[in-house]
Amino acid sequence: MVWVVINFMILTPFLFPPTFTIYLYIILPFLLTANIWGGWVFFCKPNEPRLVHILYNGFMGITFSFGSFIVIQKIAYTFIKIETPLFFIVTFVLYIFTIYKLISIGMKSFLRRLNNEENDNIKISPIVYLSGLGYIIGQICVGTLSQNGLATVLILVFSLLAVVFSISGAYIWVYVDLKRNEMDGMHNGQI
Repeated sequence: MVWVVINFMILTPFLFPPTFTIYLYIILPFLLTANIWGGWVFFCKPNEPRLVHILYNGFMGITFSFGSFIVIQKIAYTFIKIETPLFFIVTFVLYIFTIYKLISIGMKSFLRRLNNEENDNIKISPIVYLSGLGYIIGQICVGTLSQNGLATVLILVFSLLAVVFSISGAYIWVYVDLKRNEMDGMHNGQI
């Protein structure tokens, strides 16, 4: 189900004119690879070692994060009509920096969980309040903003999606680390 929703969110902005632009051709190979690989993992390897699933989750997270970044560029350059490459350069640098920081934070969190150093004082109620508040703000924006205002809100929403999806990119580093430990164990005769 998550797979269908994520594909829908990434592909929907490409259905609006202009449809077949450079943006679609950039992201389409990654989406096709993620979907074909996902079908293969789901149908052919459902009970295989978890390494395959960990690598797929990491690739899917990075692919959909990059897809959100491409959607941001399409909205900015086609709907808002930005004509300078400065927007692309600044957002690309921010995107790469954000992914780097999130993956490093994700790895630290993974290592804390691995060593049972997790904090149990997590409060969920602020998340519930913020999601309701986001829904209300979204409804107000749809009713009152101009087309450029809505495009700006969509850029902010897809920026958030790019950040959320990039968190899954930490799975690639988890995969590399687990694979390296497996190879070290094979060389040392432990496996």
